[in-house]
Amino acid sequence: FSEDLILYSSAEFGFVHLADAYSTGSSLMPQKKNPDALELLRGKSGRTIGQTVGLLTTIKGTPSTYNKDLQEDKEPLFDAAETLRACSQIANGVLSTLTPNKDKMLQALDL
Repeated sequence: FSEDLILYSSAEFGFVHLADAYSTGSSLMPQKKNPDALELLRGKSGRTIGQTVGLLTTIKGTPSTYNKDLQEDKEPLFDAAETLRACSQIANGVLSTLTPNKDKMLQALDL
C-alpha cells in the first residue's frame, strides 16, 4: 500500500496529492515533495515481519507446556503491537488527507 501511494504521488504519475503534514519538501528540489510518512511505513513493515519470524522461531520448538523459551516472546510481541498502533494512526492520517487527481487517472486509462 505504501509503495503504491509513493509511486502514484510521484511527478511521473500524479494520481494522488499528499498533504503537507505527511510529506516534506526536498532540500535540493523545493518543488518536489518527499512522501516521508509512506516511506517510514514501508520500512516499518520489514521490522514487524522480522519480529514475527523471530517470535515464530522462538515458539516453534517448544513442547505443549510452558518453558523458559516463552520469556522471549513478550518483547517482539509488544513492540510489534506498538508499531502497528503507531503505523495505523499514520496510515489513517495519510489516507484521510489524500487528494486523488481524477483527471490524471482518467488520462492514464486512455493510453
